[in-house]
Amino acid sequence: MLQFVWANQEDYAEETAMSNSWYEVLSVLHLMAMLSLSQANILLLSKKTADSYQSKVSEESRRASIDIFLKAAGYLDFAVQLVLPQFPPELRKDLPLDLAEGVLQALSLQALGHVYLNIWHPTIPFVIFWSYSIFYWISRSIFFKEDS
Repeated sequence: MLQFVWANQEDYAEETAMSNSWYEVLSVLHLMAMLSLSQANILLLSKKTADSYQSKVSEESRRASIDIFLKAAGYLDFAVQLVLPQFPPELRKDLPLDLAEGVLQALSLQALGHVYLNIWHPTIPFVIFWSYSIFYWISRSIFFKEDS
């Protein structure tokens, strides 16, 4: 049987291999979502204009980032609603932490939160990449508490 091997995001030294095509679909959806979030982050980096002392994000970049955030949230929601239910319970336990249901749901909700911020509060400066990194580690500690 064909093994699908992916390097884990939280520990590059470890790899996860499964003989399940749904694992490949889930991994690709997660990768597409993370690349989309990174692309939205790049669009929201402020640029200095020649006629202004303040850095600004263009209206076009802000609108494009909203579309990309919605796309990322859609990838993650699709993964949670339609792909994860295809896994038997014993395989779900073997998934890497960054593909766990709670983490995928949390990232999807955060992407939707950034859409809200961009629509209703476009002047609030924030750096999205760092918020995703911090949110990932917080959600990991909440959803996957290790017994001491």
